[in-house]
Amino acid sequence: MRVLLVSDGYPPVSGGLEAHVKRLAKYLNGVGHELVVVTAAGGGAGDSPWKVVVSSTWLAHVPGIHHQTMRRLPPPWPDPGMVRVIDDVAKRLNPDVIHAHGWCSSSARVVASRRDVPLVVTLHDYGMLCPMRTLLNGGQMCSHTAGLRCVRCPGSDQSAPKRLTLAAGIAITRKYRPVKSKYLAVSNAVAEVHRQAGVTDLIEVVPNFIDMPDSPFVPAPKHGPILYVGPSTEVKGLDVLVSAHRILVDRGKRTILHHVGGASISQDGYIVRSGRLCGDDLEAAYSSARVVVIPSKWEEPCPTVALEAMGVGRAIIASAVGGLIDIVDNGATGELVRPNDPQALASALEALLDDNQRVESMGRAGRIRLEQFSTTTIGPRIEAAYVTTRSSYRNTI
Repeated sequence: MRVLLVSDGYPPVSGGLEAHVKRLAKYLNGVGHELVVVTAAGGGAGDSPWKVVVSSTWLAHVPGIHHQTMRRLPPPWPDPGMVRVIDDVAKRLNPDVIHAHGWCSSSARVVASRRDVPLVVTLHDYGMLCPMRTLLNGGQMCSHTAGLRCVRCPGSDQSAPKRLTLAAGIAITRKYRPVKSKYLAVSNAVAEVHRQAGVTDLIEVVPNFIDMPDSPFVPAPKHGPILYVGPSTEVKGLDVLVSAHRILVDRGKRTILHHVGGASISQDGYIVRSGRLCGDDLEAAYSSARVVVIPSKWEEPCPTVALEAMGVGRAIIASAVGGLIDIVDNGATGELVRPNDPQALASALEALLDDNQRVESMGRAGRIRLEQFSTTTIGPRIEAAYVTTRSSYRNTI
Protein backbone atom coordinates (compact mmCIF):
# COMPACT_ATOMS: atom_id res chain seq x y z
CA MET A 1 0.00 0.00 0.00
CA ARG A 2 1.15 3.56 -0.72
CA VAL A 3 0.63 5.85 2.26
CA LEU A 4 1.02 9.63 2.39
CA LEU A 5 1.54 10.79 5.98
CA VAL A 6 0.87 14.49 6.55
CA SER A 7 1.85 16.01 9.88
CA ASP A 8 2.00 19.36 11.63
CA GLY A 9 5.50 18.49 12.82
CA TYR A 10 8.19 15.85 12.64
CA PRO A 11 11.44 15.24 14.55
CA PRO A 12 13.74 16.92 15.42
CA VAL A 13 10.73 18.97 16.59
CA SER A 14 9.90 17.46 19.98
CA GLY A 15 6.39 16.45 20.95
CA GLY A 16 4.05 13.50 21.21
CA LEU A 17 2.49 14.02 17.78
CA GLU A 18 5.88 14.31 16.09
CA ALA A 19 7.25 11.18 17.78
CA HIS A 20 4.05 9.28 16.95
CA VAL A 21 4.30 10.04 13.24
CA LYS A 22 7.94 8.93 13.11
CA ARG A 23 7.13 5.67 14.93
CA LEU A 24 4.25 5.07 12.54
CA ALA A 25 6.44 5.75 9.51
CA LYS A 26 9.05 3.30 10.83
CA TYR A 27 6.40 0.64 11.33
CA LEU A 28 4.80 1.11 7.90
CA ASN A 29 8.18 1.01 6.20
CA GLY A 30 9.14 -2.09 8.17
CA VAL A 31 6.11 -4.08 7.02
CA GLY A 32 6.64 -3.16 3.37
CA HIS A 33 4.44 -0.14 2.66
CA GLU A 34 5.66 2.67 0.42
CA LEU A 35 5.34 6.03 2.12
CA VAL A 36 6.23 9.70 2.07
CA VAL A 37 5.92 12.12 4.98
CA VAL A 38 4.95 15.76 4.40
CA THR A 39 5.44 18.05 7.40
CA ALA A 40 5.14 21.76 8.08
CA ALA A 41 7.80 21.79 10.81
CA GLY A 42 10.98 19.84 11.46
CA GLY A 43 12.01 17.12 9.03
CA GLY A 44 15.70 17.93 8.80
CA ALA A 45 18.11 15.90 6.70
CA GLY A 46 17.47 12.58 8.43
CA ASP A 47 18.71 9.16 7.41
CA SER A 48 15.41 7.29 7.19
CA PRO A 49 14.65 5.10 4.15
CA TRP A 50 11.41 7.01 3.56
CA LYS A 51 11.23 10.50 2.14
CA VAL A 52 10.36 13.45 4.38
CA VAL A 53 9.22 16.59 2.55
CA VAL A 54 9.19 19.85 4.51
CA SER A 55 6.43 22.18 3.36
CA SER A 56 6.38 25.91 3.88
CA THR A 57 3.06 27.52 4.71
CA TRP A 58 1.77 30.90 3.60
CA LEU A 59 1.11 31.68 7.24
CA ALA A 60 4.82 31.27 8.03
CA HIS A 61 5.59 34.37 5.95
CA VAL A 62 3.49 36.61 8.20
CA PRO A 63 5.82 38.43 10.63
CA GLY A 64 5.30 37.65 14.30
CA ILE A 65 2.97 34.70 13.74
CA HIS A 66 5.35 32.03 14.99
CA HIS A 67 7.41 32.55 18.13
CA GLN A 68 9.59 29.48 17.49
CA THR A 69 11.20 28.82 14.12
CA MET A 70 11.03 25.05 14.55
CA ARG A 71 7.30 25.09 15.31
CA ARG A 72 5.92 26.78 12.21
CA LEU A 73 2.66 24.90 12.38
CA PRO A 74 0.02 25.11 9.65
CA PRO A 75 -3.29 26.86 10.35
CA PRO A 76 -6.46 24.87 11.04
CA TRP A 77 -7.78 25.81 7.59
CA PRO A 78 -6.38 24.84 4.16
CA ASP A 79 -3.04 26.58 3.66
CA PRO A 80 -2.29 27.19 -0.04
CA GLY A 81 1.42 26.51 0.41
CA MET A 82 0.89 23.20 2.15
CA VAL A 83 -1.92 22.18 -0.20
CA ARG A 84 0.46 22.69 -3.14
CA VAL A 85 3.22 20.55 -1.60
CA ILE A 86 0.85 17.76 -0.52
CA ASP A 87 -0.71 17.77 -3.98
CA ASP A 88 2.70 17.56 -5.69
CA VAL A 89 3.70 14.60 -3.53
CA ALA A 90 0.32 12.90 -4.04
CA LYS A 91 0.68 13.29 -7.79
CA ARG A 92 3.99 11.43 -7.73
CA LEU A 93 3.14 8.84 -5.07
CA ASN A 94 -0.47 8.15 -6.11
CA PRO A 95 -1.33 7.14 -2.53
CA ASP A 96 -3.95 4.58 -1.58
CA VAL A 97 -4.67 6.59 1.57
CA ILE A 98 -3.71 9.93 3.12
CA HIS A 99 -3.22 9.89 6.88
CA ALA A 100 -3.14 13.34 8.50
CA HIS A 101 -2.04 14.38 11.99
CA GLY A 102 -3.01 17.78 13.39
CA TRP A 103 -4.24 21.00 11.83
CA CYS A 104 -2.63 20.00 8.53
CA SER A 105 -5.64 17.70 8.06
CA SER A 106 -7.53 20.66 6.55
CA SER A 107 -4.91 21.01 3.81
CA ALA A 108 -4.75 17.22 3.37
CA ARG A 109 -8.53 17.12 3.00
CA VAL A 110 -8.40 19.43 -0.01
CA VAL A 111 -5.90 17.14 -1.75
CA ALA A 112 -7.82 14.00 -0.78
CA SER A 113 -10.94 15.45 -2.41
CA ARG A 114 -9.04 16.66 -5.46
CA ARG A 115 -7.20 13.35 -5.97
CA ASP A 116 -10.15 11.16 -4.96
CA VAL A 117 -8.17 9.49 -2.17
CA PRO A 118 -9.61 8.30 1.18
CA LEU A 119 -8.52 10.30 4.21
CA VAL A 120 -7.74 9.12 7.74
CA VAL A 121 -7.22 11.72 10.47
CA THR A 122 -5.73 10.97 13.88
CA LEU A 123 -7.17 13.12 16.67
CA HIS A 124 -4.16 13.67 18.94
CA ASP A 125 -5.86 16.41 20.96
CA TYR A 126 -8.79 18.85 20.78
CA GLY A 127 -7.42 21.02 17.97
CA MET A 128 -10.51 20.49 15.82
CA LEU A 129 -12.54 22.23 18.51
CA CYS A 130 -10.20 24.68 20.27
CA PRO A 131 -7.53 27.20 19.17
CA MET A 132 -5.35 26.15 22.11
CA ARG A 133 -5.94 22.43 21.40
CA THR A 134 -6.65 21.81 25.10
CA LEU A 135 -10.37 22.72 25.27
CA LEU A 136 -9.62 24.44 28.57
CA ASN A 137 -11.29 27.65 29.71
CA GLY A 138 -9.87 29.14 32.86
CA GLY A 139 -8.55 25.76 33.95
CA GLN A 140 -11.86 23.94 33.34
CA MET A 141 -13.00 21.89 30.36
CA CYS A 142 -14.80 24.24 27.99
CA SER A 143 -18.40 23.44 27.15
CA HIS A 144 -18.22 25.31 23.84
CA THR A 145 -16.42 24.67 20.59
CA ALA A 146 -14.42 27.28 18.69
CA GLY A 147 -16.28 30.54 18.19
CA LEU A 148 -16.57 34.13 19.37
CA ARG A 149 -16.37 33.08 23.03
CA CYS A 150 -12.75 32.06 22.47
CA VAL A 151 -11.65 35.70 22.41
CA ARG A 152 -12.48 35.97 26.12
CA CYS A 153 -10.81 32.70 27.10
CA PRO A 154 -8.91 33.28 30.38
CA GLY A 155 -5.48 31.82 30.85
CA SER A 156 -4.59 31.73 27.16
CA ASP A 157 -1.10 32.74 26.09
CA GLN A 158 -2.36 33.60 22.60
CA SER A 159 -3.20 37.17 21.67
CA ALA A 160 -6.92 37.85 21.31
CA PRO A 161 -6.74 38.58 17.53
CA LYS A 162 -4.75 35.39 16.89
CA ARG A 163 -7.09 33.29 19.02
CA LEU A 164 -10.18 34.73 17.34
CA THR A 165 -8.71 34.11 13.87
CA LEU A 166 -7.88 30.51 14.74
CA ALA A 167 -11.32 29.98 16.28
CA ALA A 168 -13.05 31.33 13.17
CA GLY A 169 -10.92 29.11 10.95
CA ILE A 170 -11.71 26.03 13.03
CA ALA A 171 -15.44 26.78 13.02
CA ILE A 172 -15.61 27.36 9.27
CA THR A 173 -13.45 24.35 8.41
CA ARG A 174 -15.57 22.07 10.59
CA LYS A 175 -18.73 23.26 8.87
CA TYR A 176 -17.51 22.88 5.31
CA ARG A 177 -15.68 19.60 4.89
CA PRO A 178 -15.57 18.50 1.23
CA VAL A 179 -14.89 14.83 1.94
CA LYS A 180 -15.87 12.44 4.70
CA SER A 181 -13.09 11.10 6.89
CA LYS A 182 -12.37 8.33 9.28
CA TYR A 183 -11.00 9.54 12.60
CA LEU A 184 -8.65 7.65 14.88
CA ALA A 185 -8.94 9.12 18.38
CA VAL A 186 -6.01 8.41 20.69
CA SER A 187 -8.30 7.80 23.69
CA ASN A 188 -11.91 7.30 24.66
CA ALA A 189 -11.90 10.78 26.18
CA VAL A 190 -10.87 12.40 22.90
CA ALA A 191 -13.44 10.35 20.97
CA GLU A 192 -16.27 11.21 23.35
CA VAL A 193 -15.54 14.95 23.36
CA HIS A 194 -15.61 15.04 19.57
CA ARG A 195 -18.81 13.02 19.38
CA GLN A 196 -20.48 15.39 21.84
CA ALA A 197 -19.28 18.30 19.70
CA GLY A 198 -21.17 16.89 16.74
CA VAL A 199 -18.42 15.19 14.73
CA THR A 200 -20.49 12.71 12.77
CA ASP A 201 -17.71 10.94 10.87
CA LEU A 202 -16.68 7.48 12.03
CA ILE A 203 -14.41 7.65 15.09
CA GLU A 204 -12.36 4.66 16.20
CA VAL A 205 -10.19 4.67 19.33
CA VAL A 206 -6.60 3.75 18.45
CA PRO A 207 -4.12 4.81 21.15
CA ASN A 208 -0.53 5.94 20.93
CA PHE A 209 2.07 3.20 20.95
CA ILE A 210 5.74 2.46 21.61
CA ASP A 211 8.07 -0.47 20.97
CA MET A 212 8.20 -3.16 23.62
CA PRO A 213 11.51 -3.02 25.50
CA ASP A 214 14.17 -5.66 24.89
CA SER A 215 15.66 -5.43 28.39
CA PRO A 216 14.38 -7.63 31.23
CA PHE A 217 12.27 -6.24 34.05
CA VAL A 218 14.28 -4.70 36.88
CA PRO A 219 12.44 -3.71 40.10
CA ALA A 220 12.41 -0.05 41.07
CA PRO A 221 15.17 0.99 43.49
CA LYS A 222 13.91 1.30 47.08
CA HIS A 223 15.23 4.82 47.52
CA GLY A 224 14.73 6.08 43.97
CA PRO A 225 13.18 9.50 43.32
CA ILE A 226 9.65 10.42 42.38
CA LEU A 227 9.89 11.11 38.64
CA TYR A 228 7.92 13.69 36.66
CA VAL A 229 8.57 13.88 32.90
CA GLY A 230 7.08 16.87 31.10
CA PRO A 231 7.05 20.64 30.79
CA SER A 232 6.27 23.10 33.57
CA THR A 233 3.01 24.24 31.94
CA GLU A 234 0.06 24.57 34.30
CA VAL A 235 -2.15 21.99 32.59
CA LYS A 236 0.45 19.29 33.24
CA GLY A 237 0.02 19.76 36.99
CA LEU A 238 3.65 20.05 38.07
CA ASP A 239 2.62 22.62 40.68
CA VAL A 240 0.25 20.06 42.19
CA LEU A 241 3.06 17.51 42.40
CA VAL A 242 5.44 20.05 43.96
CA SER A 243 2.81 20.82 46.62
CA ALA A 244 2.24 17.11 47.26
CA HIS A 245 5.99 16.56 47.53
CA ARG A 246 6.25 19.39 50.05
CA ILE A 247 3.58 17.67 52.14
CA LEU A 248 5.64 14.46 52.09
CA VAL A 249 8.80 16.30 53.12
CA ASP A 250 6.93 17.98 55.96
CA ARG A 251 5.85 14.51 57.09
CA GLY A 252 9.46 13.37 57.20
CA LYS A 253 9.60 11.64 53.79
CA ARG A 254 12.88 12.92 52.36
CA THR A 255 12.26 11.57 48.87
CA ILE A 256 13.77 13.40 45.91
CA LEU A 257 11.44 14.80 43.24
CA HIS A 258 13.16 14.52 39.87
CA HIS A 259 11.83 16.81 37.11
CA VAL A 260 12.80 15.92 33.54
CA GLY A 261 11.60 18.03 30.63
CA GLY A 262 11.76 21.56 31.97
CA ALA A 263 13.88 24.41 30.72
CA SER A 264 16.23 24.63 33.72
CA ILE A 265 18.91 22.44 35.30
CA SER A 266 19.19 22.91 39.06
CA GLN A 267 18.83 21.40 42.51
CA ASP A 268 16.69 23.09 45.12
CA GLY A 269 16.49 21.15 48.35
CA TYR A 270 14.75 17.88 47.56
CA ILE A 271 13.86 18.88 43.97
CA VAL A 272 16.27 18.05 41.15
CA ARG A 273 15.70 19.49 37.67
CA SER A 274 17.60 17.82 34.82
CA GLY A 275 16.26 19.79 31.87
CA ARG A 276 15.31 17.99 28.69
CA LEU A 277 16.65 14.46 28.31
CA CYS A 278 16.32 11.94 25.49
CA GLY A 279 17.56 8.52 24.47
CA ASP A 280 19.68 6.66 27.02
CA ASP A 281 19.63 9.59 29.44
CA LEU A 282 15.84 9.61 29.55
CA GLU A 283 15.70 5.83 29.95
CA ALA A 284 18.21 6.09 32.81
CA ALA A 285 15.93 8.62 34.53
CA TYR A 286 13.00 6.22 34.28
CA SER A 287 15.11 3.29 35.48
CA SER A 288 16.34 5.16 38.55
CA ALA A 289 12.82 6.22 39.59
CA ARG A 290 10.81 4.73 42.42
CA VAL A 291 7.48 5.77 40.88
CA VAL A 292 6.39 7.96 37.95
CA VAL A 293 3.78 10.66 38.55
CA ILE A 294 1.53 12.20 35.87
CA PRO A 295 -0.50 14.88 37.72
CA SER A 296 -2.36 16.34 34.73
CA LYS A 297 -5.15 18.87 35.32
CA TRP A 298 -6.74 18.55 31.89
CA GLU A 299 -8.26 15.74 29.84
CA GLU A 300 -4.83 14.51 28.76
CA PRO A 301 -5.41 12.77 25.41
CA CYS A 302 -2.94 9.86 25.56
CA PRO A 303 0.38 10.70 27.26
CA THR A 304 3.30 8.65 25.98
CA VAL A 305 5.01 9.24 29.35
CA ALA A 306 2.69 6.63 30.87
CA LEU A 307 3.66 4.10 28.19
CA GLU A 308 7.35 4.81 28.66
CA ALA A 309 7.00 4.33 32.41
CA MET A 310 5.33 0.96 31.92
CA GLY A 311 8.06 0.00 29.46
CA VAL A 312 10.66 0.41 32.21
CA GLY A 313 8.41 -1.35 34.71
CA ARG A 314 7.57 1.57 36.95
CA ALA A 315 4.39 2.04 38.94
CA ILE A 316 2.38 5.12 37.93
CA ILE A 317 0.40 7.57 40.03
CA ALA A 318 -1.74 9.69 37.73
CA SER A 319 -4.74 11.98 37.64
CA ALA A 320 -7.98 10.21 36.81
CA VAL A 321 -8.51 12.21 33.61
CA GLY A 322 -8.60 11.70 29.86
CA GLY A 323 -6.52 8.98 28.28
CA LEU A 324 -4.80 8.18 31.57
CA ILE A 325 -7.96 6.30 32.54
CA ASP A 326 -7.47 4.10 29.46
CA ILE A 327 -3.78 3.46 30.15
CA VAL A 328 -3.44 3.04 33.92
CA ASP A 329 -5.17 -0.03 35.33
CA ASN A 330 -6.13 1.44 38.68
CA GLY A 331 -4.82 -0.68 41.54
CA ALA A 332 -2.94 -3.02 39.20
CA THR A 333 -0.37 -0.97 37.26
CA GLY A 334 -0.70 2.18 39.33
CA GLU A 335 -3.05 4.51 41.15
CA LEU A 336 -5.50 7.06 39.77
CA VAL A 337 -6.20 10.07 42.01
CA ARG A 338 -8.38 13.15 41.88
CA PRO A 339 -6.83 15.84 39.67
CA ASN A 340 -5.58 19.11 41.16
CA ASP A 341 -5.59 17.68 44.70
CA PRO A 342 -2.15 17.79 46.39
CA GLN A 343 -3.42 16.08 49.54
CA ALA A 344 -4.83 13.13 47.60
CA LEU A 345 -1.65 12.85 45.56
CA ALA A 346 0.55 13.04 48.68
CA SER A 347 -1.47 10.28 50.37
CA ALA A 348 -1.22 8.02 47.32
CA LEU A 349 2.53 8.61 47.12
CA GLU A 350 3.05 7.99 50.83
CA ALA A 351 1.12 4.73 50.70
CA LEU A 352 3.03 3.44 47.70
CA LEU A 353 6.60 4.59 48.28
CA ASP A 354 7.17 2.35 51.30
CA ASP A 355 5.34 -0.68 49.90
CA ASN A 356 8.02 -2.63 48.03
CA GLN A 357 5.69 -5.46 47.09
CA ARG A 358 3.08 -3.17 45.51
CA VAL A 359 5.69 -1.08 43.69
CA GLU A 360 7.22 -4.21 42.16
CA SER A 361 3.93 -5.92 41.31
CA MET A 362 2.61 -2.75 39.65
CA GLY A 363 5.81 -2.44 37.63
CA ARG A 364 5.54 -6.04 36.43
CA ALA A 365 1.86 -5.63 35.61
CA GLY A 366 2.66 -2.47 33.67
CA ARG A 367 5.14 -4.33 31.47
CA ILE A 368 2.47 -6.88 30.63
CA ARG A 369 -0.21 -4.24 30.02
CA LEU A 370 2.11 -2.34 27.69
CA GLU A 371 1.62 -5.09 25.12
CA GLN A 372 -1.83 -3.56 24.46
CA PHE A 373 -0.07 -0.30 23.49
CA SER A 374 2.87 -1.81 21.61
CA THR A 375 3.83 -1.19 18.00
CA THR A 376 3.10 -4.82 17.11
CA THR A 377 -0.45 -4.45 18.48
CA ILE A 378 -1.40 -0.94 17.34
CA GLY A 379 0.43 -0.91 13.99
CA PRO A 380 -1.80 -3.59 12.43
CA ARG A 381 -4.88 -1.78 13.75
CA ILE A 382 -3.86 1.35 11.86
CA GLU A 383 -3.23 -0.73 8.72
CA ALA A 384 -6.70 -2.24 9.14
CA ALA A 385 -8.16 1.27 9.40
CA TYR A 386 -6.54 2.11 6.06
CA VAL A 387 -8.10 -0.98 4.45
CA THR A 388 -11.60 -0.40 5.83
CA THR A 389 -11.48 3.30 4.96
CA ARG A 390 -10.50 2.51 1.37
CA SER A 391 -13.26 -0.08 1.14
CA SER A 392 -15.90 2.24 2.55
CA TYR A 393 -14.72 5.06 0.32
CA ARG A 394 -14.98 2.96 -2.83
CA ASN A 395 -18.49 1.87 -1.89
CA THR A 396 -19.63 5.51 -1.72
CA ILE A 397 -18.27 6.69 -5.07
